[in-house]
Amino acid sequence: PYQYSYAAELVRALNRDRFLLSLFVPAAHREAVLALYAFDAELRHVHHAVTEEINGHIRYAWWQEGLDEIHKGQPARQHPVFEALAPMMQGGHIGYDALSAMVHLYRSRFPSMPDTEPLVDTAAEKLLTALCPQVKDGWGRAKGVIARHRARHGARLNAWLHVRLMLL
Repeated sequence: PYQYSYAAELVRALNRDRFLLSLFVPAAHREAVLALYAFDAELRHVHHAVTEEINGHIRYAWWQEGLDEIHKGQPARQHPVFEALAPMMQGGHIGYDALSAMVHLYRSRFPSMPDTEPLVDTAAEKLLTALCPQVKDGWGRAKGVIARHRARHGARLNAWLHVRLMLL
């Protein structure tokens, strides 16, 4: 069986729509988009894994400190998501401000679950524009198809969605 990266497995397990969207990005750049999506999945996971507010804030502080270290040119923490994000941040493809804003939004709304989709989508579009602008249109069309499918059929995955995506 095919072995996905940590980021791909995480996104595939926790956010199937974003995993499907990542498949519209050429393989050479896919891990960059998956790293961004995995970062959001890790932050979202804190809400599900932590019951006490102080523990949630400690975990978000850990993620923020890891971003700060990469931003200052220090080596990435030994975590697959930081290791995947570091080259994109250092190359200027994923902005520190966008990632830090995601941490802040989760942290400031804890224990409520914030809507980070606009932040993540904006960061993903900027990333795609920087890495492979030619796929941005197809990625946008796929995103629209998935959103319409989910609005009509809920979270249920079915063959019809996959066929529609293959025809784009």
